[in-house]
Amino acid sequence: MSAASSREQRLAATLAVIQGGRGAWSVGRLQRHRRAHGAPAQRSTARRDLAELARRGHLTQCGPHDGRYYTLRKDQPMSRRARRTHVDHAAVAAALRAQPGVWLTVGEYRNADTARTIRRRIEEGQRDVGRNYQPAGRYETRATLTDDGTLIEARYLPHLLPRRTPPAATALTQTDAARVTGQIARGEVLAGPEGARRIAARHETAYGDVWATDADRAWADAINDITAGGAS
Repeated sequence: MSAASSREQRLAATLAVIQGGRGAWSVGRLQRHRRAHGAPAQRSTARRDLAELARRGHLTQCGPHDGRYYTLRKDQPMSRRARRTHVDHAAVAAALRAQPGVWLTVGEYRNADTARTIRRRIEEGQRDVGRNYQPAGRYETRATLTDDGTLIEARYLPHLLPRRTPPAATALTQTDAARVTGQIARGEVLAGPEGARRIAARHETAYGDVWATDADRAWADAINDITAGGAS
């Protein structure tokens, strides 16, 4: 295949990707998409391809020269089906396995529920999407909110780390006596004669003398005398 023919095929594929996506396309975004699908992802090539599509009238250039991005021209046809996100999950999974531990782009989804479903199926190896990501449980995903929806990235973990079990709380290993003794030593619990005096003082401050009236005090003295006499 000649270089010119290869370039035309690449430009046609790039235009189809942009028509199937949404929002603006920068050089970095096109790079990430190509890298995720195993295509050549040189930055200079992505820049030239976007500029060429703009020159041919398919795209409109926006932004300053050093931060340019491109959008599909409004007069370009785009079917409802073309606006959906199309991801070759078999190719993405193969690219992930070829680069263990490296985060790669899976796709950008406009619907948040769809993005959550795709992430779950990738991580758990479920159903039509998940069958490409085997063995199950070896893929980790993350999501980033963008202007166009939710960008999903994934990485392949060749060796799963065992699930860590949190250590038991030290309080569970202490006896009740040891715990109370420690509280007393730290002054968290009042105990002993001094504690009783402090509690009585607080009670009297809050509620007053328990024998506040003369009649009550007389009854108390009488009861004390009877008790003292009986004891003797």
